[in-house]
Amino acid sequence: MTFDDNRNQGDRGSANQGGAGNASGEKGERADKVSGTRHEAGKISGAKPEAGKAAGGPNGFGGFCSLDSMLDLGLLDLLAKLHGQAESSVEDRHRWQDRVILNEIPQGAYVLDLGCGRGELMGRLIKEMGVHGQAVEVDSESAMAAMELGVPVLNMDLSEIISDFSDKSFDYVILESTIQTLKDPMMVLGEMLRVGKKGIVSFPNFGHWRLRFDLAAKGRMPVSSSLPYQWYDTPNIRVLTLSDFMDWARKYQVNVLSAYGIHAGSITPVTEKDNLVAEEVLLFLEKN
Repeated sequence: MTFDDNRNQGDRGSANQGGAGNASGEKGERADKVSGTRHEAGKISGAKPEAGKAAGGPNGFGGFCSLDSMLDLGLLDLLAKLHGQAESSVEDRHRWQDRVILNEIPQGAYVLDLGCGRGELMGRLIKEMGVHGQAVEVDSESAMAAMELGVPVLNMDLSEIISDFSDKSFDYVILESTIQTLKDPMMVLGEMLRVGKKGIVSFPNFGHWRLRFDLAAKGRMPVSSSLPYQWYDTPNIRVLTLSDFMDWARKYQVNVLSAYGIHAGSITPVTEKDNLVAEEVLLFLEKN
């Protein structure tokens, strides 16, 4: 699976936002589609190497070892190998989700971006994919920056505006790097899947091995490239893992159509078994 790396990347803005508006842009050429096949509720699609066969660690470690197994295998040696994997990074990894989303959303779709930040993703969707875009952003400075890119934005809290949209009024609703900052994520997720035919959610995976090790070994809240905050200034008020999210999907009969993550320095399809090694995850959802 390859992604087009020739698109410009930028920083994602703040969360807890809401908005509406319509816009269309010139149509651009679409990169090769990254497809996913629907499975039963709570199951993730996407081809994966056979368990225990991925390269990188003892027994071909690729996300299929428990923390207890790590101790049995020799913690220091294993961490050294894992650290070597993590050092290889995706170029512009802080915008890696945008590349996947641009490959998945079809030409001319109706898209709502909840927490659009400075509008980089929606701006590209409008320009390159000709989508009919609406966006929501609570931070006034970021909302103004998005408007300068031609993105229609409502400068509001997404939790306060999302209930105003009609059922299935959008093909896709995007919640990118936002869910962990929400006061009421259950409400927003439910409304997202009511308003949109499909939902797109991404978040830092708190089940990643480095976060677990930092907390267990150092006794301090973890700080990483995907979680660069100290405990006193972090916007993240919800701590969730890939496995936690999959539990929610099964409980509320939500299909995970496809899922991707940063895994060993690459963008790859992921499954729930990658909870230990996926640093960040991106999931495409549909309500049964």
